Amino acid sequence: MSYSATDYSGLIGMAGFSDTLLKNHFTLYQGYVTNTNKVLDTLDAMLKEGKTATQNTRNSKEGLDGNSTE
Repeated sequence: MSYSATDYSGLIGMAGFSDTLLKNHFTLYQGYVTNTNKVLDTLDAMLKEGKTATQNTRNSKEGLDGNSTE
């Protein structure tokens, strides 16, 4: 499963928000989507290799759902 970033460039020029603020936010958002996809790809590869009981897997899953495993 892969996520794709939605194009919100139509919001540029919206009253009450500077164009710089919106562009910075869009850049951060694109990074979050890209990094989420990388983590999901890594978890998928680890699952296929049977590496589901490693510390890296626990840390990656925790980062995605926000829940601590401790």
